[in-house]
Amino acid sequence: MNKRVSKTTCLLFAALLGAGWCVGELRARRVDAKMRDCLVDHAVHVAKTLDPRIVGELSFTAADQGTPAYEFIRSQLIALGTYCSHRGIYTMALREGRLVFGPENYAPDDPMASPPGTAYEKPGPDDFQVFATGKPAAFGPATDEYGTFVCALAPVCDPNSGKVLMVVGIDSLANDWNAAVGATRRRSVLGSLIAAAVLGGAVRLWSWRGRCRKANEAARQGQSSGGFHGLPAPFLPGRNQQAGLLIGMGLLAVAFLAVVLVETWCWTGEHIDTMADQQSRLAVQVEKALRDYVGKSIRPEMEKRVAEGEFIPEAMSTSFVARSVFDEVRKVFPEAIVRFPSTNPRNPANRATPAEESLIRYFQEHPEADSWSGVIKFFEQGQKHFVWALPRRFNEGCLQCHGRPEDAPASLVQQYGPIAGFGRSVGEVSMDLAAVPVGAAYARAGARVWRHMLVALVLCMVFLAGIAFLIRGDCKRRRSAEMAIEKERSFLRLVIDSIPGFVCVKSQEGRLVIANETLAKACGATVGEIEGKCEADVAPRLDQMEDRRRDDLEVLTTRRAKVIPEEPITYPDGTTRWFTTTKVPLIDEDGVCRQLLAVATDITDRKRAEEERKESYSLLEATLESTADGILAVDRRGKIRGLNTQFQTLWRIPDEALESRDDKALLSFVLGQLKDPDSFLAKVRDLYAHPDAESFDLIEFADGRVIERYSKPQMLGDQIVGRVWSFRDVTEKHTAEQKRTALLQKIAAINEELTHFAYVVSHDLKAPLRGIKLVSEWLCADYGDKLGPDAKEQLDLLQSRVGRMHDLIDGVLQYSRVGRVHEDLVPVDLNELIPSIVDSLAPPEHVTVVVEPGLPTIECEKTRIGQVFQNLLSNAIKFLDKPQGEVRVSCVEDGEFWRFSVSDNGPGIESRHFDRIFRLFQTLAPRDEFESTGVGLAVVKKVVETYGGRVWVESEPGRGSTFLFSWPRNREAVASEHSTLAAACQPVS
Repeated sequence: MNKRVSKTTCLLFAALLGAGWCVGELRARRVDAKMRDCLVDHAVHVAKTLDPRIVGELSFTAADQGTPAYEFIRSQLIALGTYCSHRGIYTMALREGRLVFGPENYAPDDPMASPPGTAYEKPGPDDFQVFATGKPAAFGPATDEYGTFVCALAPVCDPNSGKVLMVVGIDSLANDWNAAVGATRRRSVLGSLIAAAVLGGAVRLWSWRGRCRKANEAARQGQSSGGFHGLPAPFLPGRNQQAGLLIGMGLLAVAFLAVVLVETWCWTGEHIDTMADQQSRLAVQVEKALRDYVGKSIRPEMEKRVAEGEFIPEAMSTSFVARSVFDEVRKVFPEAIVRFPSTNPRNPANRATPAEESLIRYFQEHPEADSWSGVIKFFEQGQKHFVWALPRRFNEGCLQCHGRPEDAPASLVQQYGPIAGFGRSVGEVSMDLAAVPVGAAYARAGARVWRHMLVALVLCMVFLAGIAFLIRGDCKRRRSAEMAIEKERSFLRLVIDSIPGFVCVKSQEGRLVIANETLAKACGATVGEIEGKCEADVAPRLDQMEDRRRDDLEVLTTRRAKVIPEEPITYPDGTTRWFTTTKVPLIDEDGVCRQLLAVATDITDRKRAEEERKESYSLLEATLESTADGILAVDRRGKIRGLNTQFQTLWRIPDEALESRDDKALLSFVLGQLKDPDSFLAKVRDLYAHPDAESFDLIEFADGRVIERYSKPQMLGDQIVGRVWSFRDVTEKHTAEQKRTALLQKIAAINEELTHFAYVVSHDLKAPLRGIKLVSEWLCADYGDKLGPDAKEQLDLLQSRVGRMHDLIDGVLQYSRVGRVHEDLVPVDLNELIPSIVDSLAPPEHVTVVVEPGLPTIECEKTRIGQVFQNLLSNAIKFLDKPQGEVRVSCVEDGEFWRFSVSDNGPGIESRHFDRIFRLFQTLAPRDEFESTGVGLAVVKKVVETYGGRVWVESEPGRGSTFLFSWPRNREAVASEHSTLAAACQPVS
């Protein structure tokens, strides 16, 4: 019988091993095929991102080096290669029966790097097959002088002829490949070994159980004859039951361990998904915030500062800025992925993968969806990633840069071409996507569970062996001696009645076997009245009673002490107190736990104080962590008592330097970062020598940073117990102040030069003009009767030109004084100023100037505001061409500005001249028809913009013109602008 069982066991063992090997081979082949498909999919994805037109520009010779097409494709391959693990991405083309290399993402110093035009020395048939069939393929492992690789090739075809222009190749190291396949094979074989071992153990247990049954029958026969002589110890009556109990406990232990490990695996998977969800959600929300900030704040400001039609991706493209930021982040977290996939991206690196395209279709089919998260297989090797995706739906504002190319900025079209990123319509979807790899974490968790399972099985066997040893050694009868417990009972009563907390002993049925006086008083009874009663009769609160009963059963069942840190107990008068309860199982001599001891201590006051302390500590900690300053607190001996994260970040202190919590150790670490460590150290020592002193100064770092340092003693009542240091990074503020000072000095120097120039113009240029004018006047006076009509006309023309030159010089001087020559700010009542300007202009009788009532009183330089209205009114009067002309001055409130308007019913201005008329020396009418220097409107524009306003014109030919300008209502803003300009105009000392 035993031989037959042994043979069967051996056959089953061999069959399980063979089955495990076969299953391992099948799974290894499936994994290999799956990994090849993923590698091919990745190669196809890279090939789809390449523009065949740009590929067509390559000659695949050494001449391609440095060309725009070559560099563009190379940068594209480098960008795409950052999202996956591989040895390299390269391209090849078929030229005259040879394969030659093109752009690739290998570094120039990489031994596998091949310059463009390099011939592939040892190509295989699989390399040429892609050119012949036009279909992607994977082959290998193949070995060359650089190593062993698995390769995938994908063609890039001409969309018109279908001809293969080139192929994209990806090499993956065969070592990693074989490791993944081998691990799959080994896991199957290991599983078969475990199954064979379990099956062998089960067979042996079944055989041993049969022998035990026969031995028990023999034992019963021997007992009926009067003894157990000659029977082995393991087969005595009762031992079989103990052995069965041991086996049952072992099986229960194995089942319990299996359940725990399965639950651990499930919890670990959920934890991995939760952490990945948080990380990916954080990344995509940060990316979205970056894009929103660039789109809503930076880009509008840049559009004001760049020329029309100019587009700077580094500052105005939301995708470019966000991608650049996360490229820097990926240097620290290379496994994290942040992408902006699209079906027609401007950057080819953002070309959506098949998995991403399915997500884009999902968002298009479900417009109500605002996010998606889950695990998908991303890129090659079937690597699983937890993905958090947000849709970006194109609206009208997006079409400026993604709609028709002719509507986009010219520089954008010039940089990216008229196809990539264009052709979008309202409602189309692209995505912001963050992915965190979880496949490796799943694999590590699975391997850890397997290891824990094996260790648990070993420990379980050791545990069962120990129990068996104890059962074998515990064959003697237990000692049966009674103890005199009356004295101890009275002593115990004295002890437990003296305890201020609750003390009781409960039975399995929940009866109070022993209780102290404190518990009896809390229940409103005596000790004799509550002892022997069930807890339900003493504690009427059923919800609390059920919780306590559950804890009692747990202690009795597990025979392990349990501490309940906080437990509410309601008194008969309705008040609730909090207790810390300790429940200890009382195990009898026979090893059975029939009772438990419960001790409860009142912690209500301590809990209240602790909650107040926690709340205060939480508030303080939140305050310290939310402040932008770095905070450090030390005691009188220099030991660190607390610091916040900003302090560690500001001083760039590693965690190791903080372990000692020693101020001197921190000083020795940070001194190397300072420009003047001696003065820093002297200041610290001086403050420690004077504990009650306060200090505020600036610290200059060697790397150029400037930090404000503030120190104050920490007081506890009237006693100094330590010192608090506060550090604030003011580098930007300090640098801005230095730049501002330098800029003001430069402006002052320029203003000084302008002052000198004005002097030259007013004295050196006007003097010859006055001489020419006097000579021409003398000629007309002395020789007027002798000159002919043509000569008189020429002299009149000369005098006119001299007058015009004189006026032009005055206009230039007037223009140069704006913003340079300053007067005091005074309140100016425009209701009085404008009528006086109209009177000084003396408009013709056919022109009516209407000044609407209720004009404001503004605070400004009276001369400057007078120049503005005088130039606008004089132009309106000068160019009126109607028999009855009307000029109207009005003002309305416009937010924080006054909006003034000067309108007329003159000839009007074409829209194409709106910008030109505000330029210096620009006039629309010939100067011979209207005497004009072309300076007036330029002066108006400069004065208005100096005060923070703007000026513009609204007009249609034949319908008159309206000149409008805004003026700030806030007197403080005007005064601040005036003081800044005045400071800038001070001469350089």
